[in-house]
Amino acid sequence: MKKPRRSETNFLPGLPEGKTTTSLEGERNQMQEEMQKRSPDWVTVEAAMLSTFSLRRKEIVEDEPLVVDIKSRWPALFTDRQVAQEFEAGVWTSR
Repeated sequence: MKKPRRSETNFLPGLPEGKTTTSLEGERNQMQEEMQKRSPDWVTVEAAMLSTFSLRRKEIVEDEPLVVDIKSRWPALFTDRQVAQEFEAGVWTSR
């Protein structure tokens, strides 16, 4: 995956190889169902969040939904584990 440059604030990565928007939407639905459980399987959730990054990024940049809508569609995005993982990945660090 290409890393965004400093000036590329609206960077939209391509879909992962072998994935379509429909298949990524299916993964998002599975992740959403998993997050409704009392004790979700974090391995499954983290794998789904990683593979659906491009879909999530495109949706947020192009549609500019409200935070409430993002929370309902991507419930794992606002968990402590996912926030820590996003910052550990170096996606949001400035160089």
